[in-house]
Amino acid sequence: MLAYLNRLSKQKDFEAVFKNGGLQQNRYLALRFAPNGLAFCRLAVVTSARVDKKAVVRNKIRRRLMEILKPELTKIKAGQDIVLIVKNPIVVLGFQEINQQAKELFKRAKLYAG
Repeated sequence: MLAYLNRLSKQKDFEAVFKNGGLQQNRYLALRFAPNGLAFCRLAVVTSARVDKKAVVRNKIRRRLMEILKPELTKIKAGQDIVLIVKNPIVVLGFQEINQQAKELFKRAKLYAG
């Protein structure tokens, strides 16, 4: 579980990311990001019912992505709001493949510090 400080939760923050932010995507994930003017970054993972009808499966995917993102927080540039949107074909991937796809997306979006 991410620290409360690093969670993006308010509707207005989501709207700001979707309206003013950048977009990088691949077959399995879409990454929306925008500067937030804070000294830390905030993250959210969105899995819709289109991914899978079963909440158990959607929550498993969300938990996996959060575990992938937790150690990446120290590497990500400060002052970013990030929304990771899950796409349907991700259900067939294992943990390592999801990890690889997520990290590749962060590199393409140039969100890593340094």
